[in-house]
Amino acid sequence: MKSRPPLHGIKHLIVSLRASFIKRTPVTFVEALLWLAPRPESIFIYNDFIPIYKVLKFTYEIPLKGVKKCGCWKTPAIICWRHALEKVLLENQEGDEDDTRLANFFTKGRIDEKMVSFVKSVKPKKKKTFHFVSSHWLFARIR
Repeated sequence: MKSRPPLHGIKHLIVSLRASFIKRTPVTFVEALLWLAPRPESIFIYNDFIPIYKVLKFTYEIPLKGVKKCGCWKTPAIICWRHALEKVLLENQEGDEDDTRLANFFTKGRIDEKMVSFVKSVKPKKKKTFHFVSSHWLFARIR
C-alpha cells in the first residue's frame, strides 16, 4: 500500500548525528531520510560537538505539463526524487570520506534510469551557522 510521506512539504532537512556516523554516512540512512522527505532541496547532517558536516543539495527537473504526481505516493500530488532528480551536490567539510556508495546510490537511483549528476565539493573547516527563515525546515536530533 502506498502511504503518504510523513514530511512531504519539508524543503531543508537538518539532522544532528555522532561524528563517526557522519564520516561513514550509510546509504540506507540517506534513503530513509528521502522516504521521510521525498523531495528536499537539501539535507544537512552535522555534529554538535565537533565541527564536521555533510550537505546534500538536490536539483530536480521541471515536471512535464500536466504531470502532477509520480505514482510513488497516494497523496499528495508530488513527484519524488526517484522520478525527478537531476543533480546532487555533496559538500563535505574534510574530504577524507569515501562517498562512492552515496554517489552510486544517487547516480543509479532514478526509476526511469535517466542520468543523475553527482558532484562532491570539499570545504575547509569552519563553523557553519544556519538561520531558520521558513516553515519548510525540519530540525531533528538523532542520538
